[in-house]
Amino acid sequence: MSLLDPRVLECMVLRTEVLRRLAALPAPDTVPGTDELPGAGDLAADDPLDEAERCLSALLDQWPSGEQVPGEVYAARGGVLLDRARRAARGHEAGPRSAQALAVRAADDLDTATVLLRRRGSAADRLVCETLLDLAAARQLHDGAGLPSVLPLLERARETARALDDPALEAAALRRTAAVQRAVHTRTGDLTALDAALAALAAALRLATPDSPEHSALLAERGAALLLRARQEPAGPVGKRLANEAVHVLREALGRAGPQDPDLGHHRLLFGRALRLRYERQPSLADLHEADWILELAARGVDVPDAVAAEAWLEVGDIQLLLDRRFDSRERHDRAAACFRRAAAAARRAGSPCWPPVPTTAAARSWRSPPPPFGAARLPGELGTVAARRGGDRRRGPAHPRPDARPGIHRLSAPGARPAAWPSAPERVSVDGSPGTHPSSRPRGEQRGDYPPHRTGGGRAAGAVGRAAAGFRRG
Repeated sequence: MSLLDPRVLECMVLRTEVLRRLAALPAPDTVPGTDELPGAGDLAADDPLDEAERCLSALLDQWPSGEQVPGEVYAARGGVLLDRARRAARGHEAGPRSAQALAVRAADDLDTATVLLRRRGSAADRLVCETLLDLAAARQLHDGAGLPSVLPLLERARETARALDDPALEAAALRRTAAVQRAVHTRTGDLTALDAALAALAAALRLATPDSPEHSALLAERGAALLLRARQEPAGPVGKRLANEAVHVLREALGRAGPQDPDLGHHRLLFGRALRLRYERQPSLADLHEADWILELAARGVDVPDAVAAEAWLEVGDIQLLLDRRFDSRERHDRAAACFRRAAAAARRAGSPCWPPVPTTAAARSWRSPPPPFGAARLPGELGTVAARRGGDRRRGPAHPRPDARPGIHRLSAPGARPAAWPSAPERVSVDGSPGTHPSSRPRGEQRGDYPPHRTGGGRAAGAVGRAAAGFRRG
């Protein structure tokens, strides 16, 4: 069969798409006892992306001279190189130089594919739009300083998608535009870029199909952008409005996340931070208690990355100190110290090089130190340092130099064990099986009228039943 047969080109493009999807799947666990099987090492070393690139390069080398190479071949190889560049950027290949080199090659192929496909007129508009989106992603990878130059490509892709009357493609173009604008804001600190990202995400949400995975992902991204924008707005009417909108959007995004969602812990972390920010902008004790509950779920969740767990425990510890300023309870100090110790342990497991060598002592010294303001300078990846919480007691004296210098700060006997400060508190188990602190284990001062009604109703009902049973026995 000749290479000029359209069926050969169609088969190669479909095969490349299958190999790209195969490479995107998580690597299977090694089955014990299969290492000695013949060919097991070859199967483990075989990379679907390498295979796809080799086949497409061989096809281009064997293409008859004098015949125009179809743009689909360059588009397919550019997509494969883009996947390899993304994988290298995540640290799974040689390093950043490898990622940039692969991104440059991908951009060259995708640029060539765009020129060749445009010669075919409107029949290839859909493929041109998809190629423009990949070309923008490749240029963003290899030329981060020239991010504004990517925006015209995305605008052209959006116009093409609108002419095709394809809301999904237009929403994808808007989502990429928002990502580029957020990257521009990260580099320059320009709030106009962040506002443009919010506008693009809002437009993409209107185009996305409700209850689809794309709609849920857009909700989460817009909530994260709103939280970032609200943190940079000073306290005032605009800041309160942005914080309130961030809470509503992130609550909806969390409600759409399934129990097996790998990003569930991160969604809970963002929602808890939004609740804490709204509490600081317009104090409401219900927001603080809900943030305490949801952030502890984020820290204790199953299969939560250690970096996310460290950030969540850090936020929980800060909230304990905020609650102490309201109720003046010693149990809150003990719990805050335990949370900071767990945050330090999770950060060590995550491989963060910026944590103190003895974070446990630093966490214990945080007794009676005020929490830092929301959005204070922290370490890369939002992993705060326990050392920032060091400080003396402004009301009862200086902090103790050792974690065991005062009774009440207890060490955990094993990972996940309960501190000895509340040994008899019953466990509250959430829907996904994550343990939590039962309301009855909280300080007595927080079980009065200031505590949310849905947390204390069960305790009042149990007390009424107990009093009725005691009266019946006396009768």
